[in-house]
Amino acid sequence: MERGRNTEQVQASPPARAEPAAASRSLHQGDFAPYVLARGTDHLAGTGRAGSDKDSSRALETVMPNATPSLNPNFAWLLWQRAQANPHGVVLRQREAVTSYAALKDRAAAVACALLGRGLVPGDRVAIFVDQAADAAAAFFGVLAAGGIAVIANENLRPRQIEHILTHCQAGTLIASAALLARQPRAVEAPGGTILPVDALPSSGDAEPLDRMGTDPAQIIYTSGSTGPPKGVTL
Repeated sequence: MERGRNTEQVQASPPARAEPAAASRSLHQGDFAPYVLARGTDHLAGTGRAGSDKDSSRALETVMPNATPSLNPNFAWLLWQRAQANPHGVVLRQREAVTSYAALKDRAAAVACALLGRGLVPGDRVAIFVDQAADAAAAFFGVLAAGGIAVIANENLRPRQIEHILTHCQAGTLIASAALLARQPRAVEAPGGTILPVDALPSSGDAEPLDRMGTDPAQIIYTSGSTGPPKGVTL
């Protein structure tokens, strides 16, 4: 699903696609999510070309030689497989808070269940606006597991910029933390969509990653918006 590095400009009327284009942007907290599975995930994302289903299976064997092979190229399967192989292993540390692979997988499954229960269909855009590492990772993998496209909004953005992103990528749902929303100078409006408070979700769910194609987009990344409206590229 998400292994290639081909990027393309996001259009205002998906699913129309523009020609591939490079993105220039600064890193922010949300960018860590594809890498939290530790060593080996660069085999999936660093090939410089769109990944095929066979590429995905070979990469999974490289990352986790003892894992059960899966023909599902959904990137979220990496987390599900790692949680099975090493459930108590530490995947995230944030100050004193420690998150295991199993706990992260359970939270991601809860996010996926909530999205599917709200009618998410594969290819739908879901924006993520959170400021805690474990929340961001759970939301990211939960969106992918449900078949959606993750759209991470920098936690330093303001309502006008967030609303621009929601409208531009046509995101139907905004996953957000209550504390981050409360710090905004005004309420964030989700045009035509709903706000899903990540804090209110259960700690576990029973969702499994949906089957996806190796060329399906996984994520839309937007620039910081410091010199104009945030611009997005699809990965």
